[in-house]
Amino acid sequence: MGTYFITTSGDGDNSGDSLSNAMTFAQSKTYASNNTSETIVFLMQAGDYGSFGVYDTPRTAWATWQADPSQGAEFVSSNMSVQNIGSGGTLREFYVKLDGLFFELDTEPANAGSYFFRTQASRYVIFENCTFHNSAGWTHDSIESSMAGLSINYSQNVIVDNCIISGLPASIPDDLSTSWQIGIYGTNSHNITISDTEIFGARWGIGLLGREWIVENCEIYHCLSDGIISTGTADTVFQDNIIHDIRSEQKWEEDGLTADYNSTTRTVTKAAGGIDWSTALSGQYIRLTGDFGSGEVRTSQGEIVSSTATSITITLDDEYGLGDSEANAITKVELFWGHHLDAMQFYNSPSNPNNDIYVYTNNIIIRRNIMYNIEHHALLWNSFTEDPSNTEGISNVTIENNLCYNIALSGLPDQTFALEDSSFLTIVNNTLDGWIALTHSCYNTTMANNIMHTLYVDDNINPSTFDILKNNIVNVDRLDAPSVSFDETNIILNNDNDYQSLFNNYDNSDYTLHIDSIAVDFGSPEFAPPTDIDGVNRDIGPPDAGAYEFISNPSITSIIIYSRNDLQSLPSNNDNNLANIFTTQEYSDVESDDGNRVAQTSAGEYPVFLFKNKNTSQENISITWNGRSDTAPSDSTIYLQIFNRTGLTWETLDSDNITGANTDFTLTATKTTDLGDYFDANFWVSCRIYQQLI
Repeated sequence: MGTYFITTSGDGDNSGDSLSNAMTFAQSKTYASNNTSETIVFLMQAGDYGSFGVYDTPRTAWATWQADPSQGAEFVSSNMSVQNIGSGGTLREFYVKLDGLFFELDTEPANAGSYFFRTQASRYVIFENCTFHNSAGWTHDSIESSMAGLSINYSQNVIVDNCIISGLPASIPDDLSTSWQIGIYGTNSHNITISDTEIFGARWGIGLLGREWIVENCEIYHCLSDGIISTGTADTVFQDNIIHDIRSEQKWEEDGLTADYNSTTRTVTKAAGGIDWSTALSGQYIRLTGDFGSGEVRTSQGEIVSSTATSITITLDDEYGLGDSEANAITKVELFWGHHLDAMQFYNSPSNPNNDIYVYTNNIIIRRNIMYNIEHHALLWNSFTEDPSNTEGISNVTIENNLCYNIALSGLPDQTFALEDSSFLTIVNNTLDGWIALTHSCYNTTMANNIMHTLYVDDNINPSTFDILKNNIVNVDRLDAPSVSFDETNIILNNDNDYQSLFNNYDNSDYTLHIDSIAVDFGSPEFAPPTDIDGVNRDIGPPDAGAYEFISNPSITSIIIYSRNDLQSLPSNNDNNLANIFTTQEYSDVESDDGNRVAQTSAGEYPVFLFKNKNTSQENISITWNGRSDTAPSDSTIYLQIFNRTGLTWETLDSDNITGANTDFTLTATKTTDLGDYFDANFWVSCRIYQQLI
């Protein structure tokens, strides 16, 4: 393994063996190309290296370009489509890792269908702790394009971990200057992991087409279209993500009008002058204010079909609150920039299913996600193409332990979940504060242990069917399909006060369960996942309905999870809860250092305690543990460790190998740097204590 120093201008003999002999970045790429079997780390010093350019030589060992700790290595570029790993259409193995680098676009791009950084036909590429930032924006005249901050194209085995894909603030000026059109765009790419990554200020957060993706622990927000959009994916997991503030922005409003409305053509027409309405593009939204005979109303958002300088035509108006044709009825028109505006949307592209990039959408897991402040749907699932080779249906989707609230902000009767043309859906233990709709042939569906404000099942030419509809709590039911009905295991409230009283603080969006909630112990263990949205075990008594499992001690609700077990081998790359979750009494026993203890006996090799603590932000970590063992630490060391989520490893912080048996001792540690390695997206930190018995 070789470690080499890189500076912007190089130095000395350019061998890279020291700072005084530093390589240039171009020389480092040449060295990596000429030494493809050497494991290499290039330590990049502070400075602007310009464009990354292209690295296009396959390798058999990892080459890492890493920002030297405390150094700010930057690649500031004025051009799109010039930074690549790989090229062409033949898949090759590169083993390239970029760590801690900052990539910035400082000039507005001219080409809408371009990318800022791309992997092309590449395998084994890692982006870790990197930032891709658009500081220039983009003035465009099309509502949709494929300009991406990070493009993963015809690639496999790519990891994006703890990165930032950032753009301009969400406030959009009149010239429609935005940031990346798609934060991360994956096309015909497989075995892709995006984890612990923050994406904001784009139109779409993530766009994907491919198989075997994992999107986890990401935060996606301030997007002007969808948080995640898929035109075809299979064998993919979306878990532990937070998606919020997927909202349109007002572009302009024109008040003081006496415009006409024609309900037959669905067209608003004004006199010449004022704002040029031709800037209202197809797919954008408008709101109209006017008097249609029953007093002035402001409609919900209507989608634009076409426009001229003095007219705007919208889609079908029966949802928008408009009446019959009226002369001089419209007094104000508001234009909003945005399209789709769903937290997650899945559909199959109408392109030819027989081409080599087509992916039928099936085998999807959507779990433990939080979605809120969404203009349209939290989850839109539609327009699927039947997979002729899949005899068990076209979907096979599990949706569990999700929380969705403050959805459908457009004013339309949008659904929190809109699921159609799907099969083998398993929808369990979600808290869905909104309208859930199943339409157009949703069959072989299991819906159990959910809390839902409104459930709507359409009665249409292809009615939806349920295999299982049990142990749900629903405020309002709209079961229009005659073949669907609730049995006695479900509760229909039909009362907003009763519905809101299920939760600890509904008005402040706290959807944890109140101590008197009828959702406590209401679920069926037959359908419940093993843990809740926060990882709390559901196996103590009957599981609860909804995303959150109730914990009887309010002081520990949703902020700590302690567990223990006796193991033959230690988990090395995860912090999954151990088999024995603390009981209420055990939490009380360890709440203070008062001599009360929780014991873990061991017939195997490792007695282990796992401690998970939830914080409100990334902050310095201080750990103190006090205990004892009847096997003396002087004979068998006891270790305190913390879980590094970036490296998926357990790090030893403190240990005791001198104390005698049955004698109190204390292990302590602090962490003040690299905190992002230890906090997950929801600010959980995991530590463990173990002793290897001999």
